[in-house]
Amino acid sequence: MGSVSSESNGLIACLMALASWGCAGGGVQPPHWQATGAPLATSSVDNSILCRAIADRFVGLPTVDPRWSSATPSAPAPSAGRWWVSRCSTRPQGSDLEVALRGPGWYWLDQSSNGIAVRQQVPFEMSLQVRGRLREGATDGVLSLWFAPSAAPVVEVDAPEELDVAPVNAWGNVLSWVPGVAPAEAAARRFKQELTESLLAQAQAGATFTFDLRSGQADAVLGQLPPGATPRAALSDEPTWIVNERLLLAPDGVQVLGPIDPGTLTMNVIVERGTGVSYRALCQQALRDNYQAIRDRAFASLPPSTWVAGGTMAGLGERTTGLRVEGCKVYLVVTSSSNAYTLAALRVRS
Repeated sequence: MGSVSSESNGLIACLMALASWGCAGGGVQPPHWQATGAPLATSSVDNSILCRAIADRFVGLPTVDPRWSSATPSAPAPSAGRWWVSRCSTRPQGSDLEVALRGPGWYWLDQSSNGIAVRQQVPFEMSLQVRGRLREGATDGVLSLWFAPSAAPVVEVDAPEELDVAPVNAWGNVLSWVPGVAPAEAAARRFKQELTESLLAQAQAGATFTFDLRSGQADAVLGQLPPGATPRAALSDEPTWIVNERLLLAPDGVQVLGPIDPGTLTMNVIVERGTGVSYRALCQQALRDNYQAIRDRAFASLPPSTWVAGGTMAGLGERTTGLRVEGCKVYLVVTSSSNAYTLAALRVRS
C-alpha cells in the first residue's frame, strides 16, 4: 500500500505517545464487526488518535502486474485499486495495541491463465484485525514510530462469487464449455485468495510512522523502515505534500484520493505512459452518498452539482494546476483521459 500523509505535525507526536497510551481517546470500545457481507455503515471510527488519522481515507493497493510494478524500479509501485477505511477501532491489550479496520474497495484485475482472461475492476469488502507493539526512536532528524505485530493478523475478504471472464484462445473456448470447470467462479476464488494473502503479508510486515523534523512532513507506510528513513514518494522534488502517489489508471478503472482539507491546493501530475489524466473533485458527503456510482465509474448518473471542480491534463510529461475548494473536505476522483491505460504520478500540496 502507498504512503499516507497526516494532516498536522502534532499527529506524530501523539502517535509516539501511543506507546504509553498517552494520546488515546477515552471510552474506546472493542471492535464489533458486522458479519462479512452485511450492509456497511457510512462511517464508524473510535476516538483514538490512530483511527482519527486514517478515518475515511482511501488507501492505495499496489499492483503486482510486472508490466507496471517494475516500470520504474526506483519509484513505488503504482496503485491498482483502493480500500476505503470507513471503520476503525483500537484498544490496548496489556503492552500491545489491537487495531481493527474495515471498509469497501476495489482492485483492477488484468490477467490471463489457461486461455481465460479477466479484465475487470473487482469490488470487495475487507476487514483486518492486527495486534502489535509500538516502539519509537529518532535518527538523522526523523522521528519514527514502529508498529510490529505480536500475533497473526486476521483478514476477511468478501468479493463476488463470479468474475467477468472471456476465452482468449482455443483452449479457453474448450474450458468455457467443459461441465464443472466454471472459469468465472475459479477466477473469483483466485482473486479472493490472492487479495487475502497479499493483505496478510503486508500486515505481518507491520507499519512505520515518520515525522521529518526538517520539513514537517508526516507519513505512514506498511513495513518496517530503517531508523532515519522515510517512505519513498512518487514525486520527491518538494519537501511536503498531502497526497503523493503513482497511479495505474485502467481503461474502465477509477482511483479516489483523500480526504483533503479545504483550501487552496496545487496539483502536480506527471504522465509516464498513456494519454493523460482526468480528475473530478467532490465533497466528503457527496462521496458517501454516491460511493457505488463513483466506484463503478457511473459518472453520467450523477448530477453536475456533485462535482466542485474538474479538468483534464493531456499528454506525456508534467502538468500543474490549481484547485480551490471551501467548506468541505475533498476527494479527488482520477481516471485515464481516454479508453487506454495511463500511468501517472500525482501530488497535491497546500
